Amino acid sequence: MLDITSRGRAAAFVDLAADPLPSLYVTSEPVRIDGLPSFNRFFRNAGGTGFVPVPEFGLDVSSGGVCAVAANLDADADEELIVCTTDASSGGGMGTRLYDFDGTRFVDRTSALGIQPFSALDMEVADFDGDSLPDLAQLRANRLRVSLGSPTGPVRLTAFFRTDEP
Repeated sequence: MLDITSRGRAAAFVDLAADPLPSLYVTSEPVRIDGLPSFNRFFRNAGGTGFVPVPEFGLDVSSGGVCAVAANLDADADEELIVCTTDASSGGGMGTRLYDFDGTRFVDRTSALGIQPFSALDMEVADFDGDSLPDLAQLRANRLRVSLGSPTGPVRLTAFFRTDEP
């Protein structure tokens, strides 16, 4: 799992229906002053003895990331990955990205699942309103956005908080 060119890592363990043990997703800051590449990586759990890279899952890109969270937002058998991306070079755009596992690879379903662009520095998934549905809180320097889950989709924007205080 060593990646000598990666810097500024964040990680999330991900449960996939086909695997009894969690896999691992690691983000890296894509901007380097030395010009070397820095990629996000996905590793599958190898029977509890270690992790092996699986670039064919579609997540080994240089989109950067300052945070990563795994959660089941769409009530299927797999967890989705939600990433605070910091670079638009992978074609997915900058900001919060949601990746859903389709059985063979991760697919970007950010807009399809109702998640709006937001340059988050951190986020959390929890049931914030007590309705047993997962909700998403996204945080950046002076803003907090909470999107509550709904039966027809994982999130809908319901609250936006801003502070100009340090």
